[in-house]
Amino acid sequence: MARIRSKANALSRLLDESSIAVCAFDRQRTIIYCNTACGELVGHDPNLLLGQQVAYRAPKDDSLGEAAVSLCPPPEAFDGQRVVQEVTLSGRSDQPVVVQGQFIALGAERSEAPGVLAAFFSVPRNRPARDTVDDVDLDAAGLHKRLAELRQTVFKDSPYLDELVGSSAVIERVRKQVGLASQARTRVVVRGPIGSGRELVARSIYRQMMPPKFGLPLVPVYCPITDAELLQTTIRALLRETGDAAGDLVPTLLLLEVDQLLPAAQSELAGFLDLPTFPLLTVATTEQSLVAKAEGGEFHAELAQRLSILEVQLPPLVDRRQDIPLLCQHFVEVFNATSPHQLSGMTQQALDELTGYEWPENVDELADVVLQAARKADGPMVGLLDLPDKIRWASDVQSHPRRKQQPIVLDKVLAGVERDLIEGALKDAKGNKTKAAQFLGITRARLHRRLEHFGIE
Repeated sequence: MARIRSKANALSRLLDESSIAVCAFDRQRTIIYCNTACGELVGHDPNLLLGQQVAYRAPKDDSLGEAAVSLCPPPEAFDGQRVVQEVTLSGRSDQPVVVQGQFIALGAERSEAPGVLAAFFSVPRNRPARDTVDDVDLDAAGLHKRLAELRQTVFKDSPYLDELVGSSAVIERVRKQVGLASQARTRVVVRGPIGSGRELVARSIYRQMMPPKFGLPLVPVYCPITDAELLQTTIRALLRETGDAAGDLVPTLLLLEVDQLLPAAQSELAGFLDLPTFPLLTVATTEQSLVAKAEGGEFHAELAQRLSILEVQLPPLVDRRQDIPLLCQHFVEVFNATSPHQLSGMTQQALDELTGYEWPENVDELADVVLQAARKADGPMVGLLDLPDKIRWASDVQSHPRRKQQPIVLDKVLAGVERDLIEGALKDAKGNKTKAAQFLGITRARLHRRLEHFGIE
């Protein structure tokens, strides 16, 4: 036993002295070894990384726990496969640290490995460069890497924007609008279709606008069921809670579905916003433009202007289809964060199917579909057959469109039927018009008129 321990200690000393960053994980994805070079790579004491249990997801910041997350092997490595892929590590530098990760299962191939050894090397110099975010690989490893890069660049100083995942020009515009609204600390309305994430974005704006150390808790008001009396009670309670606090403590209402606020409650809210001694902030969500509703006489005009000092407009998901693969990877990794069953991502066939779907309920529907599929998946990837039936049925309908209905000209159809009957009666009567008229149940004179009409000799 002492000799085995001596060999283990010797191996540990050898790896500790190596310039190659090395770490090891057990079956539960807990770091059981981390050498000095690996600690330096992520900017943390390797001894503190020991014992950290991780999930396969993109790290959110450069904290100790997230640094450990960035080292996590892909799920295939725990199934006995040797995996080589680029990895974006969580580090304390200004730019993401991109390395080549090599993950080797500690056990027989194609079986559940008792652990995984990970080594990290510099990215080969002959790697093709990518200059734009549109060049993202659509495979799971490429999407995972892109998520990590987004979180360490775009979202590094604005962590609450983490859910605005995507690289399209449309979502870039939304992120800029959210950033502007957060810095302005003024009244904001978030407009978008159902399921576009209006409430999530509104809460993100508030968290950036009013960090916990400066602001009171955000008070949500669900406008469709809020009358004038309830609104007044809510605001007065907020006033009492604020009291004579410092000016930084600005009370803020989250007005959900404000376009459905009752007229009397609209007047009540407008009155409170007129109070010069009460700096009430609002962050509102709406499906329709408040200004447009006011112009149509359907909303309090002054209130519409006061609530809409800044407007953030969220697009429907079909207007940014190119973001769907990255969003799918994001939702898969949300699943990984709380599930013992880990997934690398989605197959190309599944992504193609989801990208072609119309998404009437937008991002909320996509999140639900991906999580359903993730729970169903057996292997490390979400496949086509794991998707809910409604996605595949929609695809079948699109591939077999309904035949266009041809208009029916009733007089023409009836005339054709009548002609066929007359010709058939004459044939049965062997040209005898009297008998043919009897077969048809009409007079001989009427038969002659119809024969002339159809030009039948």
